Amino acid sequence: MWKSKDRSINETLNLLELAIDGAKEGITISDMKDPQRPLIFVNEGFEYTTGYQHQEVLGKNCRFLQGPHKDPDNDLPLSELKQALDQAKPCTVLLKNYRKSGELFWNRLSLTPIFDDDKSLTHFVGVQTDVTAEILAKEAAAISYKKLKENFALMEQDLAHASFVQQSILPTKFPDSKSLKFYAKFEPMTHIGGDFYDVFQINPDLFGVMIADVTGHGASAALLTLMASHVFKEAAKNSSNPEDVLRKTNQALYKKIPPGKFITMFYGVVDEVGKTFSYCQAGHPCAYLIRGDDQTVHELTTNCSLLGVFDDSMARFEQKTISLAQGDKVVLYTDALVEAKAQDKTYLGSEQLNSLLSESASCPIDQLLEKLYRSGLLFIEGAESLADNPISVSYQDDMTLLGFEVIA
Repeated sequence: MWKSKDRSINETLNLLELAIDGAKEGITISDMKDPQRPLIFVNEGFEYTTGYQHQEVLGKNCRFLQGPHKDPDNDLPLSELKQALDQAKPCTVLLKNYRKSGELFWNRLSLTPIFDDDKSLTHFVGVQTDVTAEILAKEAAAISYKKLKENFALMEQDLAHASFVQQSILPTKFPDSKSLKFYAKFEPMTHIGGDFYDVFQINPDLFGVMIADVTGHGASAALLTLMASHVFKEAAKNSSNPEDVLRKTNQALYKKIPPGKFITMFYGVVDEVGKTFSYCQAGHPCAYLIRGDDQTVHELTTNCSLLGVFDDSMARFEQKTISLAQGDKVVLYTDALVEAKAQDKTYLGSEQLNSLLSESASCPIDQLLEKLYRSGLLFIEGAESLADNPISVSYQDDMTLLGFEVIA
């Protein structure tokens, strides 16, 4: 019986020895009864990791792996290690160690105390894992992240500068007029967007009103915006004919705009004396006329081509003219308003925009545009009231509202 039991114990010990020697991690046993805490066992994994053979290290304290010079990076983990040894508690620390060749490696050392039947500390078992590749990968990732962060900061700075340049093409104030009141609301989705607008005086009686949207966002859209604004202003010089202005703008842009890009624009000329508004719509959302006498809302549309897509032989432009009276208002906008998307994936749409315009038809033009802007945000958020609700959402695209009111 004892012989059979002894054979079972021997087999178990042999199996444990094979398992320990087969482990990739370095496994050590230190004698804690000896004040020097020498190594009394190391496995093949330790020999492979450190380059030391067991004959070279048995009887020595494991601190030789720390190298000939004190490394400040080891101060904290060594302090934790000493405390664990003194208190006979398990611990895991990360140490800078050195192989026999002098090569640095990162050692994740886990120590476990062993006690005898009297609960006295006799040994510590150490498991050493070479995590050099992991640490180097983290360091490389940290360096890459730092560079990425620096590059992002530079990009943000460049975008801020580009935004400043783009803002310079927008009017800082509107022309003086005794009978017309102009107002605009502009909110780009990013630093720089594809929307732009302008209000300018052509001659003492005529005022140009333009709103446009360039496809895309970011730097490419900003560059197209600057180019389109310049081309439009050149075409609009001393011209009272919106159709002619858009035709010239399209002609200049056609050979310059990259494939797949285009510009939508709504341009009109207000005759302050003759009380008329002549307009041309180039693929842009229609404008709205709100009559001052009966508060009715009317769409202003024409059949025109997108800008920059077709050459002169294929491009089509149409101009219309309406009469104006005191109290009339004209509202222009970019598609972010009607494409405002609620949480249930529904869009605000032109029908609801008509309703919003009708509800606020009696408001002055500045209040009207501000209410439209806020109504779109409330639609996205799912709120029901305009009464000082905090808004925590934004439009999914550049948002521009532009309008004027006949005040005399």
